[in-house]
Amino acid sequence: MAKRLLQNQEWDFASRCWVCEPGNDRGLEVPFFLDEDARRVVAEFTPEPCHSGAPEFAHTGFSTALLEEGMAWAVIAVAHKWGVTRRSQSVFSRPVRIGQPHTLHAWIEGGYGSDLTAAAEILDGRGKVCVAVRADFYVMTGEEAERALGVRSDAVKEYTRA
Repeated sequence: MAKRLLQNQEWDFASRCWVCEPGNDRGLEVPFFLDEDARRVVAEFTPEPCHSGAPEFAHTGFSTALLEEGMAWAVIAVAHKWGVTRRSQSVFSRPVRIGQPHTLHAWIEGGYGSDLTAAAEILDGRGKVCVAVRADFYVMTGEEAERALGVRSDAVKEYTRA
């Protein structure tokens, strides 16, 4: 599997992302990778006690944040667009356990124009799905992306809709 680390610096803007930015010491600092062969975004993580809802289970907000970030990276790295979540629906099938390794996969299911559909799931160490989500993303215009990212850049504009 050919994996490439996904970083905001590729598009000429700085980020303080609470989920993925390694420089945000108050964030989760989870790295996301593009599996170029599978056209999926992948992340590996182990929830810590500070991520708990119940003492042995990760808080659903922790899981949701990771899933949303994975799908956002899929919109960027797979669909080559800048987008924001419009609507999402999650199914929590089994707990994401504290202290146990998990893997996240995110991909693009379809869409066109200003709408994309992405999906993601968190799997436990045995490959069983803990949480699955499907979301609709709004693809930004060039002006909207520049405003959201705080930069004017041809690299940013390449990932927008007309």
